[in-house]
Amino acid sequence: MADSLVMIDLQKGLHSPTKKLYQLDNVLAGVNERIGAYRQASKPNLFIQHTEEELPLNSDSWCLMEEMDHQPTDYYLLKTHANSFFQTNLQATLIGLGVESIEFCGAQTEYCVDTTIRVAHSLGLSLLDEK
Repeated sequence: MADSLVMIDLQKGLHSPTKKLYQLDNVLAGVNERIGAYRQASKPNLFIQHTEEELPLNSDSWCLMEEMDHQPTDYYLLKTHANSFFQTNLQATLIGLGVESIEFCGAQTEYCVDTTIRVAHSLGLSLLDEK
């Protein structure tokens, strides 16, 4: 288990009848299982939400998927770029929490998750690699 679990872009507007996320039910079940494990270990869960023209801040499409196990005590950050570190306080939040290793999950892994993982690695953070 890493120091923190970071969920990227698991928002309502990224899944619709015309824009379907692959095996979403399985993904959400797995993510919620990991959230529970981190919560039980008293480790932080961070939710990163993208905002743009198609995902306006505080709109229904911008909100986290209803199936997500999230609580007010979790951490929430906004981003406007594929890189979750770009012009956000993600790095400062991780430093403040003493996080040195991260487990990532999220939607559209070939875009925002991939980009954020590459940047996290370049910043010297350890990435959980369970097989």
